[in-house]
Amino acid sequence: MSPRSLLVLSLVSLVTGLTHRQGLRSLPPTGQAPPPEQWFTQRLDHFRVTEQRTWGQRYWVNWAHYSPGGPALLMIGGEGEANPAWMEAGAWTTYAKETGAAMLLLEHRFYGQSHPTPDLGVKNLVWLSSRQALADLANFITQMEASHNLTGPWVALGGSYPGSLAAWLRLKYPHLVAGSVSTSGPLLAKADFYEYLEVVTASLDTVSGCVPALRTAVKRLGKLLDNEAGAQYVTNKFRLCSPLDRTNANNVINLYESLIGNFEGIVQYNKDNKAFEGAQWGNVTIDTVCDILVSSNTGPDTGLGDWELDGLAGVNDLTLIMTDQTCLDHTYESEVRIKQFIHS
Repeated sequence: MSPRSLLVLSLVSLVTGLTHRQGLRSLPPTGQAPPPEQWFTQRLDHFRVTEQRTWGQRYWVNWAHYSPGGPALLMIGGEGEANPAWMEAGAWTTYAKETGAAMLLLEHRFYGQSHPTPDLGVKNLVWLSSRQALADLANFITQMEASHNLTGPWVALGGSYPGSLAAWLRLKYPHLVAGSVSTSGPLLAKADFYEYLEVVTASLDTVSGCVPALRTAVKRLGKLLDNEAGAQYVTNKFRLCSPLDRTNANNVINLYESLIGNFEGIVQYNKDNKAFEGAQWGNVTIDTVCDILVSSNTGPDTGLGDWELDGLAGVNDLTLIMTDQTCLDHTYESEVRIKQFIHS
């Protein structure tokens, strides 16, 4: 077994051991089950009067801290399944206790169990937009006020994309929302958002030697793709599901994106304290991946870049284990198919 494999396996053993001992699949800190899910009849299209179709949108309510006339805190779901563990965890529970607030969580259309249409075919994605999502929230607020006699102010909360929604909701519907808490909301849309990777680089640079090791690996990877022998080496080294066609620009770019994406995800969710959600691999941090990079960045140059790529390949190996995959599907076509996945 190679030194890289031994290093990755030892780190996996450590991480899984910590994960098991810390109980990452446990219930929220209160030890109580979250409130039951409920369903709200939502409009498919809020802006075409001739479109009368409706669908069921999932939500949760926690009345434990509510006092009549108190505020309503609305947690906005984002680009993923809403997790009811949040109904009894997070800073907003403190806000609710201090203000006598009701706590509501609304799942975003087209995510989780909230399906406006039978599938995700392109013709149906016309209804997947932030504009429709904001109208969903406005309609939800109006109906909840009426059905539960909520007379206090509404405050919207969200992080990342839901953070943007929280800010936009306050801007677009000020008569419904008194305030918003927008955490890390990317309000400025950019096609070439290079600043994101600047933050990733700065974060990795907090560990000595990490960024230089990564740059060395990426440089060596580029040199290997100059010839067919190098491309075959990369196919084996990074456990690609199919041979790398170095002449296919889309596939090469997607490979780079996948390998660098391994670090992006770790940086973005580094020590994010979300164990209560049941998230696995929370102990894989910046220190973990940098340790793999730096520890592997020593050895003789054999001409094919064994040691120079060991760290980058080691992080890829760990990511495959974390995502329960046996190989890395690097092709652009596969990426497109994933985006077009149709759920039943």
